Amino acid sequence: MAGEVALQAIRDLRMLRKRGMVKGLKIVKDHTDVPLNDALEYKNSHEVQKLLRDFKNGTVAWWCRASGVRIDNRTLLRRMQDDYAVLF
Repeated sequence: MAGEVALQAIRDLRMLRKRGMVKGLKIVKDHTDVPLNDALEYKNSHEVQKLLRDFKNGTVAWWCRASGVRIDNRTLLRRMQDDYAVLF
């Protein structure tokens, strides 16, 4: 269960990057209020900000550790910032 939470957060971030709504760990200014019709959980930029905050404050790294993946928040952020294709 914990691994699924972490993987879903990583998948969501990758999807938002592909759509051009997020670059690195920041929201692109031109896309701040553009709704995503096929991702209803990110219907506004506040939900995207919550996801990015979860990466920055260590919540996603905690879920990774709870699932047995040995990774600290600094490493996770570096890998997500650099757009690594494979994390696990």
